[in-house]
Amino acid sequence: MIHPTILYSIHQNPPRPDGQDGGYHLRVQHLHDMDTSDLADEAVRNNSVFKKGAIEGVLTDLSAWLADALAGGRAVTLNGIGTFTPHVEGRVEAGPEGLKAEGLRIGDVVFTPSAQLLERINKRTHFKRQLPVRRTEVTDAEADMFLDAHFATHALLQRHHVEQYFSLSKRRSLALISRLVGDGRLRPAPDTTARTAAYVRG
Repeated sequence: MIHPTILYSIHQNPPRPDGQDGGYHLRVQHLHDMDTSDLADEAVRNNSVFKKGAIEGVLTDLSAWLADALAGGRAVTLNGIGTFTPHVEGRVEAGPEGLKAEGLRIGDVVFTPSAQLLERINKRTHFKRQLPVRRTEVTDAEADMFLDAHFATHALLQRHHVEQYFSLSKRRSLALISRLVGDGRLRPAPDTTARTAAYVRG
C-alpha cells in the first residue's frame, strides 16, 4: 500500500514570560484541500460499494442532520469517526435581576476524533520534514547560485524544483520564475505547456 505523505516543519515558540525557552511545535505544510466531490471520488477509487452520487448525497445530507441534532443541544458521536459538540457564545451582562445572557448563538462546533479514526490515519501516513515556508525575497545572487547548481545536474527546471529548494509557496515560486524569465535567466523549454511548464537556462 502506498502511504500518503504529510509534510511538516519544526518551529520555535517565543520565550515564556519567565524568560525560559518556549520549546518547539510542529506544523503541517502544504495542506491539500478536498471538497465533497473529491472525497466521493476517493471513496470510489478505493472500491466503495456505493456509487459517487450516493456518497455525495449522504455527505451533503449529513450537514443538515448534524445541524438538527446540534441545534437541540446534543453532542453527536459517529462511530469510528468522532464526536461533534456544540459550544454556545454570547454577551453576559449584569443587571438589577442578576446576570443576563444576550446575543446567544452556537459560535463553534468542536470535533473530537475517535481513537479508531486516529489509529487508521496514523497507519496510513508517512511523515517527511520540510523547511518552513520562506518569507524573505530571493536575492539575485541566491537565484544564480541555485540555477548553476540545478542545471549542472538537470536539463530542465520546473516549478516544484524552485518550491523545494527555496521552500516557497506555489504562488511565490511562480512569481520568482516569472522574474527569472523577465531577467533573461530562464526561458520556456521547447514544447512546454501550461500544465507541464518547464524552463531552460536563458
